[in-house]
Amino acid sequence: MPSTMLDSTDNSSKTSDETSAQTQFLYSADTILSQSGTEGADAIEGTDGNDFLYGLGGSDLLSGNAGDDFIDGGAGHDSIRGGSGNDQAYGGEGNDQITNSEKAVGGAGNDMLIGNVDASYTLIGGAGRDWIEGYGNDTLRGGSDNDVLISLGNQDKALGGTGDDALLVVGSLGQGTHLWGGDGNDLLAGNHNDQLLFGGSGSDTFFFGANVLNRDLYFTLEKGTDISISSGHDRIVDFELDKDVISIDNQIASDFSELTIDQVGMTTVITLSEDSTITLNSTDATSLTSAHFSFNDAIVHSGMVSYSQNAIDRFLAFRSTDNQFVETQSGISGPREFRYTDAGDGNDARFASDVSTGGLGEDTFVFNVEGGDNSPQYITDFQPGIDHLRFNADPDLEGLNVDASSYAIDVTQDGDNTIVSLNGKETVLMGVDASDFSIERDISFNISAPQYSGLPQQNNVFVGGSGDDALNGYDGNDRLSGGRGDDILIGGEHGDVLKGEDGNDILVAGPDNSSGYNNDILNGGNGDDQLYAGLGSDTLTGGQGADTFYIGDWNASTTGVGNTEFIVTTWRSGDYDHTIRDFNATEDALVISHRVFGTQDIDLSSLQFAQSGSDTVIDIAEGHSVTLLNTDISELTSANTEFFLNGNNVVGTDFNDHIEGSGVLDGGKGNDTLQGIWSNDLLTGGEGSDIFMFHHTTQFENDIGHDTITDFDVNEDFIAFKLHEATLDYSQLQISQQGTDTVIEATVDNASNEEPFTITLSNTDAAYLTEDHFIFG
Repeated sequence: MPSTMLDSTDNSSKTSDETSAQTQFLYSADTILSQSGTEGADAIEGTDGNDFLYGLGGSDLLSGNAGDDFIDGGAGHDSIRGGSGNDQAYGGEGNDQITNSEKAVGGAGNDMLIGNVDASYTLIGGAGRDWIEGYGNDTLRGGSDNDVLISLGNQDKALGGTGDDALLVVGSLGQGTHLWGGDGNDLLAGNHNDQLLFGGSGSDTFFFGANVLNRDLYFTLEKGTDISISSGHDRIVDFELDKDVISIDNQIASDFSELTIDQVGMTTVITLSEDSTITLNSTDATSLTSAHFSFNDAIVHSGMVSYSQNAIDRFLAFRSTDNQFVETQSGISGPREFRYTDAGDGNDARFASDVSTGGLGEDTFVFNVEGGDNSPQYITDFQPGIDHLRFNADPDLEGLNVDASSYAIDVTQDGDNTIVSLNGKETVLMGVDASDFSIERDISFNISAPQYSGLPQQNNVFVGGSGDDALNGYDGNDRLSGGRGDDILIGGEHGDVLKGEDGNDILVAGPDNSSGYNNDILNGGNGDDQLYAGLGSDTLTGGQGADTFYIGDWNASTTGVGNTEFIVTTWRSGDYDHTIRDFNATEDALVISHRVFGTQDIDLSSLQFAQSGSDTVIDIAEGHSVTLLNTDISELTSANTEFFLNGNNVVGTDFNDHIEGSGVLDGGKGNDTLQGIWSNDLLTGGEGSDIFMFHHTTQFENDIGHDTITDFDVNEDFIAFKLHEATLDYSQLQISQQGTDTVIEATVDNASNEEPFTITLSNTDAAYLTEDHFIFG
């Protein structure tokens, strides 16, 4: 890597930890793709390679995507997401958010750093009041000032550093987690599963009991952590009798006299229950008195983390002039503030306080639908058609669905003002005429729920949780993110962005609308994903894993309990010109569907493949094409490419074809499946091992009919019967020799009437047919 990239980095204001971390970051990548922002607010997205992204000034949105990326937010309040790969991020000055980056340094400012369960993370807050979350086998370092470090997984190591820090284990998580308070008067809350606690210097409080953060709105909704009372065997390494305190949840014990305290060698063991003890190293049990203990509800300690409401608010995007963050409310459990807040010029995205002023620019006011009181919210300068109201709906994550019928929107005129009512909450748009306000244009939802229904508004954001979610777009330009789990994402009308993220996901581009075709963006993320393109010009990225790309006439829907059953049909048709960004010939698959209605024939024997630079372009028919970026024609084989063809008189490709139609059906080369849908069809498998499918339904009595197979090869071909309510097995077949042909006859019993059929195998000796040539199902 050129040394000038190192030399251009100004480390003069960084701590030694931050400087060494950034230097290590700069040397780690091999394939370098560098992008830089401006001094304003930028949105920069990396590639699937190893990227260098620099936000410079302004409040930037930076996403590394796949690859081992280095991301530097620079000055400003930045939002950074590493993506898959071994990423390294530096927030720089400002109140930054960093997620999915295996090594992250917040820098100066009040930062929020979030790990993940998929790797071991090193998260360093740096200067400022930071909020840091680990999810197992992570190292968390707070740095200077008062920080909150949270363990949501096993074997985390949390080091508070200087300042009065809160080091917390959430719920029943944190098996074997180590908490070091460092300098300052720290709170160490070990709730479960054998934590090791080091208070460090200062007057420290060791809390045992219900998780402090269970009283916190953020963790109740976002993490869904169960409340549980302490169990496990925790150890305090450096309890100091002259200044430290042990705080015990009053649901466990309410008085010093209820504790059992024993001397065990050089240690003191405090027994809370049969499965719960606290061990104090190098402590004389007789020295402990009631003065060393307090017995409180967990809410007593929540004040140490209440200031972090600001961090949570930033995570949900506050911005002001030049997209600077606006902090408008104080602690979670503290009083609400009724005040005007002027965000100034610029495009703002902010939580609305009770009275808000967006200023000039395109502003977004964000409200929580759930929880809180129903005090009216006032916006002094809302601009219909320019500004935006966004409602966050985040129900119980244990399984409640979002039903928009409970979020009925009512817009009324009240004097000079417009009142927007939703779920019992009123937003007053001062000086706005209701006739100028449009629900479809000026309102959107941000949904965090496994399923939801009935949201016709435009430009919504739908976010799945950690389970298997089913998300559907609606009438706007929606953004759907599956999160963890095996999710189903189906776009709505207009151009949507679908991101599967972790898990084996199914992504389906939305239907077309009256104004034309959609141009959707589908990104599978990690896992073995299925991506279904629609009509128009869609862009598909599989991400990591063995992905399948479906191109053509596919359409899909969900059904069943929780919309967890996925149904694919092939009825829609229209023009398309799609792009696949990352086709991997060794592990991905390409499936192309082509259907022609009416009497027009299909002949793909001369299917056009064109090499355009490093890309492959497949022209299926006029107005039907797909481009595979960075893919050579020679990489497309029958092992990774197949076709589904439907029409009259169909000639297949040299790949593996699934042909359904009537008249003359010819598979061509490849291992094909041919199905005649009416009587008297003529079927030719061609080269390869072919399956001749005969499909019976109760709707069409002539589905099987009287068809002829011209080239049945007893060495590699098969005959399959796809049955629904009907019954058929090998013993019911009557196989006879008639001249040079073999004739197969039977009667299908579908419980309502008997339907005879015949299949003729031209130039085939019946003596060579056995039960192994037939498939029943």
